[in-house]
Amino acid sequence: KGVFMPTPNITVTVKENGERRKLSREEAYNYQRNVGQMYRTWIERNSDRLLKMKPDDAADFIDKNADRMRRDAREKIQQKVRR
Repeated sequence: KGVFMPTPNITVTVKENGERRKLSREEAYNYQRNVGQMYRTWIERNSDRLLKMKPDDAADFIDKNADRMRRDAREKIQQKVRR
């Protein structure tokens, strides 16, 4: 209660031809959609545990796992760029 999932960052960059660039609209949409799907699955799996935690502990647990989910979604986009 009172703890929220972080918003996926829309300024994510990928590396293409040795240069960093912002995501295209389609890539940004796919990134946000993937992060949202991962958040939902993760919340469904961890909801009981989160409800039993103190808010500060839950926020730390969420941040740690949300970072991983966003990194995974960014890597998924990066793999498509490499092709």
